[in-house]
Amino acid sequence: MTTEKPMTIEKPTTANSNGLISAQTADAATEALSKLLAGSLVIEKDEPARSGKVTLEDLTLDLMKPMLKIWLDQNLPGIIEKLVQKEVEKLSRRALDR
Repeated sequence: MTTEKPMTIEKPTTANSNGLISAQTADAATEALSKLLAGSLVIEKDEPARSGKVTLEDLTLDLMKPMLKIWLDQNLPGIIEKLVQKEVEKLSRRALDR
């Protein structure tokens, strides 16, 4: 039979009373994130196209590429059309002002 400690709730300090987390939690999270970033999170992954170590950046790129392609396929033609139309209008106004 294990005895559990009762949960204690710390009163926020005046310096961090508006935040969602305590200063102690913020310090711990900051320390953990610093270690993660300093180590350039590397994991082993068997993939023929890569040398064996895959960084968080590699994983993010792999996940974002298909989403970016879909977004570009849906939106790029419209964006280009609007930009070209604006430039043509500018040139037309310049020509009329001469």
